[in-house]
Amino acid sequence: MTEDKKRILEKIRKCMALGSSANEHEAAAAMRQARKLMDMHGLTNEHVELSELGKETTASEHVNPPLWAAALQTVIARAFQCSAFSGRHRAIFVGRAENAKVAAYTYEVLMRQIKSARQAYTAERVPVWLSPAQKKKVSQGYCEGWVSSVQQSVREFAAPLRDEEDEKHQRFMEEETGNGPIPEAKPRKSVSERHSLARQASYAGAVDGEKVSLHHGVNRGEEAFRLAQLA
Repeated sequence: MTEDKKRILEKIRKCMALGSSANEHEAAAAMRQARKLMDMHGLTNEHVELSELGKETTASEHVNPPLWAAALQTVIARAFQCSAFSGRHRAIFVGRAENAKVAAYTYEVLMRQIKSARQAYTAERVPVWLSPAQKKKVSQGYCEGWVSSVQQSVREFAAPLRDEEDEKHQRFMEEETGNGPIPEAKPRKSVSERHSLARQASYAGAVDGEKVSLHHGVNRGEEAFRLAQLA
């Protein structure tokens, strides 16, 4: 979306906001101005609705995220009423602008935490004689368990994202990329379900993941969420 289009849409939103004024003449004039701008620039109500959304992108170490990384991004997105999208070395959150920002920040914080926890587990409890391939499976199993505990914590408060909101986020991404419908992510397989060492690691990861609490907050005078790392 060009900067000119963004400015026009912002003007339209302001006019529409004035359209709810208690002053009937002011409200009518504002709505006429909004409609005039929309007609002049070939914009629809859907364009205005989509302009209220925002996209936040944060770096990811993965080209094709494993199950645990994709699940973590999805659960964070749902916690903040966003939709999750992935790119090469990117995690993308789309939703209300303020929600998308908090979701991206939360993702960065939790990714740092899970990597730190994984590193500690690997150093302290993974046998040195395992092959690199086995160590990778154990590492992924640990992360799967860790994320599963965070998912349980989020389910306690997160409201489900309505289908119409998810569809609106999809249309927003289509407008942003200009590439048409966004393809669905390929399903990932669980490592811990197929390998005994990874399954054992997932139990330890689940215990450590229970120490993370993601819950509501009321800071900065706006509806937001707060991330707390419990000791």
